[in-house]
Amino acid sequence: MSRALAFLAGIVFGLVLGYLAATYLASRRPAEEPSRSREARAVSERSEPRERSTEADDVSTADPVVASDAEGLATLADALAAITVDRVRGGNGSITGRITDESGSGVGGVVIRGYAKRDRASASDGGPPVRKSLETKVRDVVEAHHYGRALDAETTTAADGRYTLSGIGDARYSVRAYREGYELSAANWQRASDAAAGDEIDFRAKRKFGIEVAVRLPDGSVPDRASIRAIVAQISFELDWTPESPRLQLESGVYGLVALAGERQEFASREVRVSVGERGSDDSVTLDLVARNGILGEVSIPEGEGSRQWISVRIMKTVDGVMPSPEQLTGEGRQAVVHEFDPEFSFYDIAPGTYAVGVARGNETIRDVESVIVANDVVRVDLTLPSLAESGAIVLYAYAPDGSELTSGVTATVEVREANGASFSTQVTVSARPEGGHWLALDAAVRGNGNVGDFEDAVTELTVVSAKYGAETTTVRVGEDSEITVRFTDPAELLVTLAGYAGSGHEGELVARLGESNPNQSVAFRAEQSFDVEGRMRLGPVQPGSYQVELRTRTGERYWSRLVSSTPVTLVSGTNEITLEIPALYTLIVRVPEGSKSRSFSLANEAEESWSGASAEVNDAGQAVFRKVAAGTYTLMDESDMMSGVMTVRIPDQLDVSFEPAPVNALRVTITDPDGGLAEAGFRDGDIVIGLDGKEFTSMMELQMRLMASMTQESSSLLVSRNGATIEIDADLRGMSDPASMGGRMSPRSR
Repeated sequence: MSRALAFLAGIVFGLVLGYLAATYLASRRPAEEPSRSREARAVSERSEPRERSTEADDVSTADPVVASDAEGLATLADALAAITVDRVRGGNGSITGRITDESGSGVGGVVIRGYAKRDRASASDGGPPVRKSLETKVRDVVEAHHYGRALDAETTTAADGRYTLSGIGDARYSVRAYREGYELSAANWQRASDAAAGDEIDFRAKRKFGIEVAVRLPDGSVPDRASIRAIVAQISFELDWTPESPRLQLESGVYGLVALAGERQEFASREVRVSVGERGSDDSVTLDLVARNGILGEVSIPEGEGSRQWISVRIMKTVDGVMPSPEQLTGEGRQAVVHEFDPEFSFYDIAPGTYAVGVARGNETIRDVESVIVANDVVRVDLTLPSLAESGAIVLYAYAPDGSELTSGVTATVEVREANGASFSTQVTVSARPEGGHWLALDAAVRGNGNVGDFEDAVTELTVVSAKYGAETTTVRVGEDSEITVRFTDPAELLVTLAGYAGSGHEGELVARLGESNPNQSVAFRAEQSFDVEGRMRLGPVQPGSYQVELRTRTGERYWSRLVSSTPVTLVSGTNEITLEIPALYTLIVRVPEGSKSRSFSLANEAEESWSGASAEVNDAGQAVFRKVAAGTYTLMDESDMMSGVMTVRIPDQLDVSFEPAPVNALRVTITDPDGGLAEAGFRDGDIVIGLDGKEFTSMMELQMRLMASMTQESSSLLVSRNGATIEIDADLRGMSDPASMGGRMSPRSR
């Protein structure tokens, strides 16, 4: 064994790790969400740049060790065969599904592969990960290879599009579909990337057609690579192009194609219209590149003052030689967004002339304006971001419970609420000051935001979060306060035990999170956490106070989870404990009328502030199935036709229902804050809003249109049904679109 690994140390690094690891790991990349596929990237001037990797490659500098024939390891195959691994057993399970096109017809000849995912336990004490030896890395690759060979499954769809992946073992699988000339995406990409025996994974197939594209530089040469921007029906996306792969795969339609090339895309072609499809298709197109006019450069950020907050670069053409003011440039200038990890910016295809250029953090007003002349070329302008001190930042002092100053591990967010109810929240840059305390870029976070008209009448709450002590919230005065002090008390943690978790059948599916007892207040700790094998978890640290322990179940449909129960708890400093019971969970079957075009239904829990994240597609049997639903009252809606109405379902009384929607003609009021806007206006929990200005609502469309129109008025008269009687409540609806200021919500319903 030692001779085998010594031999591999000399030659496997470049060959095995470069080929086997890349091939194996690439094949096991989770299925992409269709809207995030590389071929569907939306082109937008304000799109976020991709983060550059800063992780150094772990490259061994040791001389290779080469074994001689006398050692019995003359080839790489001999060395690989000499590494023994534990035997991996297959299984008898299966994964089934169907591939259909846009008309609902089955698509045959599609290769379906199930890639077994190998769970790897990892633990960290907060320090850097341990560097693995080359021998360990090689063994990991070989074990992963054998693991996949033993558990991976493959099949091909029949003419009706159905398939069965057999031999599925006791593992999680990433299920992928392949057929040349088609774009195949999972109907539920999250489930497809984490499937198990017994799951049903369907795919949607879109026909693709090929068109040959030639790209030429101004001197007639061919670039090494280019991006092809495709515009169809006012939607734009980019595709990669190389001379070796000049053929693009597109759906049927008429496209405008534009080629972009160069290190900073300083070359572009004019748009060429092409037709793609089964009939009347263009076979090829040539895109000739020309140099672009523009301004490009890089933003220098003061050392130690970078953050996740975005940085705004703006340009504006002068009129009659008059430079715009900093306020004009901030509010009206063309914008490019950069970050610390990608500080480069570019403005292309601009007319020759004189431009004003400036840079600022976030929404902050630009302070320094530079002048740049653009002729028929690209001008480079490097900008320096003003320091936090120059940008009007205030000083934050944060202290631990023992009185010591916190010099790291501090973040902040700010929420601004205007008198009319409008509000917004955003992250605030926090940067340590060499002389003590932190710079707090409050101005950069809130100034210039179009949602706030008058800071004098607004309430601005700053939430400072310590990774060790939790969160503290304080009120600040924008433009007045120059220094803020926050003192943390001893934090609280909550040890949650879930009774009967082991063997419940819900292992790995139940999660919990800790939220504020008042859901309208900013929540410092919102992350969901999983229970350990014994049904225990720790939540926190947070500052002592009143909270809600939310028990939730992963729906398997989306990132969201569904509320199961909510338990109030008051936490004191130190470790607090609570034991929760797992309530009964049910399966809801919704039968869809034959011939319905509905593809997906959503289920909203009236106990939650928003849609619960439960979504189910209609299967071949004409059913939308929701699993692990807690008792309660829910609103069922057809996502494909929201105007059709809603249906109220009560669990567990109704577990098998036919979808019979009633028109949306009312709003149910839920009060979550007795001091919020709804309560102050005179609403009570459970009120039903049935009309406006003396006239009752008759449909969802009418309800929406009339409410939108009323939001321009200072006061509206709402007809409210309460305890069998109809009353009128005069209210200012202009701020009612914000749940934080409303102190509750209005949910669509049928009366």
